[in-house]
Amino acid sequence: MMEMETTVTTRVYRPFKITALVLCILAVFGSIASIVNNAWVRSATFYQGLWRECYNGSRVIDMDAPVTGNEPIACHAAEPSAWLASARAFACVALVLLVGAIIAAAFSFAYGQRYSKLFIVAGIFAILAAICQLLPLIIFPTKFLGEPVVFGRTGFELHWGWGLALGVFFMELVSGLVFIVAPDRAEIHYSEKQVYSNGGAME
Repeated sequence: MMEMETTVTTRVYRPFKITALVLCILAVFGSIASIVNNAWVRSATFYQGLWRECYNGSRVIDMDAPVTGNEPIACHAAEPSAWLASARAFACVALVLLVGAIIAAAFSFAYGQRYSKLFIVAGIFAILAAICQLLPLIIFPTKFLGEPVVFGRTGFELHWGWGLALGVFFMELVSGLVFIVAPDRAEIHYSEKQVYSNGGAME
């Protein structure tokens, strides 16, 4: 008589954790966009991001020959400074931590309940990323106000690059908290049954 053995594999998908993972993925794209764009602060004749600054006329306005606003705006590498280097570094570290959170969460999803504690690791990475993301959001506008390019120009405001980075901060913070504390009482189960005989396996 042929012996049959049935193995049922159940994989649990947690809706809250899935939401947190999606937030992390969106935050990665937002973080990259905020890092590379040139519009953290902006005025009519000057705008700057983490890596480049764009202005018309001279970088520092000569008060005896002020910029009229008719000159074309050209972009240049941002002037090196300690505060700008710090802002860049924290933004890049936040991106790396965020990728680490995604890898940890994806690994936990892929390998099931035995690795569920990796969600805690993902949450810690995401919260650390949020902390690193917050620092350039504070450093950039406060230190920029002391730069010589500000004097002689008016109408400076935080622009969409800074706003995007702020949105990334909130996504990182929320996803980190969800990875760590979300109850996930309503779970989605996926079951796969395999029937084994001495002649092979049948699904």
